[in-house]
Amino acid sequence: MRRQKWGVIGLAAMLGIAALGCGEKKTEQDNGMDNPATVINWQEETKDAPDAVQGQETLPPELQKLEKWELSDLYEQGALSEAESVRNSNLLNEGRFVFDENGQIYFSLPDTSVIYTSGKKGENLHVFKDNPVWYMQYMDGWLYYNAERESLRRVNCESGEEEPVAEDVRAEYFITEDGLYAGATDGVGVFDGSGVKVGDSAPGETVRLMMGNGIITGSYLGDSAENFGKGYLIAYRLQDAGCGYIRKDAMYTLWAGKWFSYANDDNSMDILTRHVYNLESGEDFDLGSCSYYAVSDGEALYYWDSRSDGTSVYKWKETEKQEICFLEGSDAAVTHMFLGQDMLYWIFRTYSQDGAKQTLYYYDLATDEMGMVYEQE
Repeated sequence: MRRQKWGVIGLAAMLGIAALGCGEKKTEQDNGMDNPATVINWQEETKDAPDAVQGQETLPPELQKLEKWELSDLYEQGALSEAESVRNSNLLNEGRFVFDENGQIYFSLPDTSVIYTSGKKGENLHVFKDNPVWYMQYMDGWLYYNAERESLRRVNCESGEEEPVAEDVRAEYFITEDGLYAGATDGVGVFDGSGVKVGDSAPGETVRLMMGNGIITGSYLGDSAENFGKGYLIAYRLQDAGCGYIRKDAMYTLWAGKWFSYANDDNSMDILTRHVYNLESGEDFDLGSCSYYAVSDGEALYYWDSRSDGTSVYKWKETEKQEICFLEGSDAAVTHMFLGQDMLYWIFRTYSQDGAKQTLYYYDLATDEMGMVYEQE
């Protein structure tokens, strides 16, 4: 596999396929090389130890009432499927990308009010709908989306027919064969087929939701936005409405396969770095990257790391890290990443005196081909 390089020439440069260059891909093992993945046995260090013993502040009263769960409890029914892992990955990245059973993609760039659709690699690109959207999901020919973070709607991908689904849907949600589960003002809402809320979880508003094996995890927000920065991770069990507190300092979480990935600032640099926790073995790997977002198919994790001269895109599997692409440019950054049908995508934003410009790139995971889906004019 060849390492891909994309260049940004000047502040106002256009990113195009002509800027593609090649070199050898780097492979790093846990052996003390540049930015290795550090193994931390977090479970042994903190298991059954209350926050006060660890010198941490007291939990909010609502969380003190919950059962104490461990991350390993999420693995009782085994690893998540590839489909669940990919869905969780794209939702972590604000649900700005989905794909159907044929690989047709639908995407919406930040700070825009348009949904585009095309083939896997940008073939037949056109506007699908003019509407600001968040947290898209696809199921049975329908594209679901959150409208202004207040209500859930869906549009038929064939006919364009549109209809409301549910109100009081704050952000993330999950459309399953069993029903609709969504972030609501008072917790995790359970909705019936007509969009009426029929149940709530405790203890209050929860964001950055992930779902698998009949459990929803999320960051407890409650009635204070400050709680998000503290990374209170809680879990809600759908079968019996049980709710548990797992840990603190776990933000921008991703549940995929046998892995639970999160970001925290528990390091000497005092910046958010991405971790990958093995739910089966209890090992915790600090990837040393300040990537808020990441994606995973359940086997490999893909993420990025920005530096002063550009941005590296990495693939991490088990304990091996590979740089699959380097994007040159000091005034540029990857902002979101997505998974499609055997494809990896990311939004690359460049900055100039004329403003910001966003480009959606693809990376074929089977052939290593890299190209551009859409470039903002």
